[in-house]
Amino acid sequence: MSTIKSSDEHLTLNADGSSKDIKFQANGVEKASISSSGAFTSTTIDATKLTGALPAISGANLTNLPAGGTAGISSSADATAITIDSSEQVGIGTASPSSELHIAKSANGGNTELILENTYNAGSSTDETVQIQGRFGGLDASYIITGKEEDFSSEATRSSYMAFSTRWDGALAERFRITKNGSFHTLATTSSSGAKFGFGTDAPSGKVHVKYDGWNGSDGIEMQDMYGGSYGTIAIDFNRNGNRVGTLMTTLTATQYNTSSDYRLKENVDYTWDATTRLKQLKPARFNFIADDTNTLVDGFLAHEVSSIVPEAVSGEKDAMIAEVLYVEGDELPEGKVVGDVKTAATIDPQGIDQSKLVPLLVKTIQELEARITALEA
Repeated sequence: MSTIKSSDEHLTLNADGSSKDIKFQANGVEKASISSSGAFTSTTIDATKLTGALPAISGANLTNLPAGGTAGISSSADATAITIDSSEQVGIGTASPSSELHIAKSANGGNTELILENTYNAGSSTDETVQIQGRFGGLDASYIITGKEEDFSSEATRSSYMAFSTRWDGALAERFRITKNGSFHTLATTSSSGAKFGFGTDAPSGKVHVKYDGWNGSDGIEMQDMYGGSYGTIAIDFNRNGNRVGTLMTTLTATQYNTSSDYRLKENVDYTWDATTRLKQLKPARFNFIADDTNTLVDGFLAHEVSSIVPEAVSGEKDAMIAEVLYVEGDELPEGKVVGDVKTAATIDPQGIDQSKLVPLLVKTIQELEARITALEA
């Protein structure tokens, strides 16, 4: 049994019975209902016909907002906390979001923060992570991951890492990681050249490439040892196949450039070889470098003229060139360039010389001359 009562103030619809619903129909088709527990259900509400400000809401999805309109989710203080504009951009702390998610803080002081929290397990398990994922067309492209390295159940053991992953040649893999103690390291890649780091350049040509334009007295690479002790400390350790082959060390007042020379690493040691004959074949010269606009003369050697006399002092090959690189499919083409044009012109692959390798020859020659002088004076 249902009753309808009216008064000067309101209209009452009553469905008698503890389990009766009030239903609204049009042409025999139910459009909405109010259950006996008070739940309102609607199959169709045309939001484009709504007028006026929407009330504060919670736990609901808004679709088909009026053109140009916004919806606010208000706090208990009746101040709009979240705004969804007609472009479906969400603003937190701002009524005019300028991106898909725009977080703003207008209060004086404090930080604007975005917190992503995994509350599943804060204990000893280390397999939970918090991730920021980038996607294109539903396919994952990159990740920024924060993970647990050790037990998170106590402050004493709590530690974490941050890892960065990208997709390359169809595979998504971690590329580098910042560990719990601040160490920064890369992971192996499927590229034969491996990972590279560029500072001041987005196209590193070596494992670590530092590039700077101009000079202001503070650019470049600086290595600083603040220990202050009197003995040498290693600034750079050079290794080959896990074995140390050289070091760059510092004392209080000087820098040492060291290469491996331990007797335990050597065999077939000979002290009786002829140095003077070989030294006489060297051709010291004076010249200036083409790149030097001042044409300042310097003393030195031409690398290829030394290579046959002291080969260990010379690196590279005579007349070697670095091949030109052409634009290929998939490259970002500058204006006026097409696939097949020269991207990087061929350049000289210069030979080098380590003049310190000539020191043994010089010392041995002086010893031989000293012996001859001594013999003549006897």
